[in-house]
Amino acid sequence: MTPAEETVARAAVACKSWRWMPRMIDDRGRTVLDVDGRGVPCLWHDPASGSASAYMKPGWALDEWVGAVPDLTDPATRGCLLALVRKAWGDESVHLAPDRKRGGRAWRLSNWDDDMPVHITRRDPAGCLVAALEAAP
Repeated sequence: MTPAEETVARAAVACKSWRWMPRMIDDRGRTVLDVDGRGVPCLWHDPASGSASAYMKPGWALDEWVGAVPDLTDPATRGCLLALVRKAWGDESVHLAPDRKRGGRAWRLSNWDDDMPVHITRRDPAGCLVAALEAAP
């Protein structure tokens, strides 16, 4: 990830609605396979070791995942981020749409009725989703 992408990923993790979800990938390439009730990975695949890792005692996985950020270049991770945004806004129709006012060179947050209470537009889809998570009620 670029430094700008890492900044956006850190902003995502700082959101009150953030949690890890199965199939997300972190900045170290680990794939989350399962999470506990707090949204902390409790089972993941680590490509460095080539095997799955799990925590057996409370708090261990929390330490293992401190400082981890999502790889927002990964399509599955961005899809999970969209799911978090929809849940945070309480609207399953929330989606990203090309911003016609900017000639389609930016993304905006929208819903079926196009009546989102905030107007969020960013150049990259991940940045738009993170801004939406930050602005969620």
